[in-house]
Amino acid sequence: MLLAPAAPALELPPEGQCPPYPAPGGPSRDAPPRDLEPGERIDRAQLWRLRDYLPAEVWQHRALFFFDGQELEIGPCQRRYAAPAAFEQATREARGRARLDADGRLLGAPAAGLPFAPAAIASDDPMAGARWAWSHRHRWLGGGLQGRFRIRHVPARGRREARFEGELRWQPFHGLPALAALEPRRSLAIAGRFDAPAALRGLAWRQLRPRAAELDPARSDDVFVWLPASRRVRRAPQPADGGIWVPDYLRATQGAPRAFALPDPAGGGSVERAEPALRAVRRGFAGLLLRPPAWAWTLEQVRDLVAPLNVDPVGAGGRSFGPTGLSLADARWEVRRAVLLRARRRGPGPVRELALWIDAQTLAPLYLVTRDAAGRALEIGIHAGSFSGDDPARDRWPGSGPGSGAILPVAQSVWTAHGPRWTREWLEIRSGPPTPAELRELLSTRDLGR
Repeated sequence: MLLAPAAPALELPPEGQCPPYPAPGGPSRDAPPRDLEPGERIDRAQLWRLRDYLPAEVWQHRALFFFDGQELEIGPCQRRYAAPAAFEQATREARGRARLDADGRLLGAPAAGLPFAPAAIASDDPMAGARWAWSHRHRWLGGGLQGRFRIRHVPARGRREARFEGELRWQPFHGLPALAALEPRRSLAIAGRFDAPAALRGLAWRQLRPRAAELDPARSDDVFVWLPASRRVRRAPQPADGGIWVPDYLRATQGAPRAFALPDPAGGGSVERAEPALRAVRRGFAGLLLRPPAWAWTLEQVRDLVAPLNVDPVGAGGRSFGPTGLSLADARWEVRRAVLLRARRRGPGPVRELALWIDAQTLAPLYLVTRDAAGRALEIGIHAGSFSGDDPARDRWPGSGPGSGAILPVAQSVWTAHGPRWTREWLEIRSGPPTPAELRELLSTRDLGR
């Protein structure tokens, strides 16, 4: 019996080649001119040229994300950004080991590398979306991400801009066998602290994810919050989407004299009445971290987009978001082969559906759109990255290697249907692994108040 050949997996266009691509057999004298030329600048009057290279939702809200006088530069087409050789080798060696069960849970995950190499994911595989989601979850993030952040609330007319600043460390253990051996019980640890405004100074938290929670959405992360006013550490429920936990800093700055009831993570009603800082919000780092088995994934589309995948890093002064307060158009946008993953939430939650555009080569997030149960858009976000391998001042440590690096999530711009629209910057972000002392502090709650 003859078996039908598997549908071809994703193929990346050659590096440096811009659309439209030559027909099979190579370029000819009659080849049409390229749609976008590296080095050219796109102003507001020429924005129509990007329409076919942007998600429909971003184009619909283009008045917010683009502006008159913008300096959007077209960067290289389909540039290859290399992860360290050891990570690439681990991906090759892990091929065929990882598998998914019927609920999309990852079994046999390798200690390093991607569980599913993009080039090996067949387009007609019914689990292709989940495979891409798991590889996105385990993408190379260097030795961990650390730096100061700034969240800006884009004001409505007549209101002042609000700024919130602090520091955050995101420490994955996957891909770093030496760290994973020191902490075999957890898959990641996140530590955050607010420094400004004064009403938030000292508010700090830890988010620790047990390895078992990666496979079971019903398992909670361990979230601990230091409340400066009461000088004690309290537990808090994890975010419903399994993302990065951020306290409700806006309510906390308002004093919030009225407490509210927290939901019981086990579903048995409500637990004690708690302070607003123990409530999570989808602002600041939404869409950077997902828990794949909490969603039912579909690989919907593969096409070229333009996106600010590798913008210039900025220092403590931050970057300009244009007169609209939400624009990343004063930057270099590259032509990238992108994958659209659409997902439906398996359990309860305000966000019922998401559309996640990821870069097909680096697996970094490019765009995020979330919707409610009625299909109404809740969030439309643009991610901006920066390749650590381009900056000679970036951390160098065993495993980083010359010419390789990670796409660092340096900025984000998000339109929201409810609540403030916002931007987030990660300033002077570093990607080196923690020292033994830093790791002990990261995994402990005793130093939260320091």
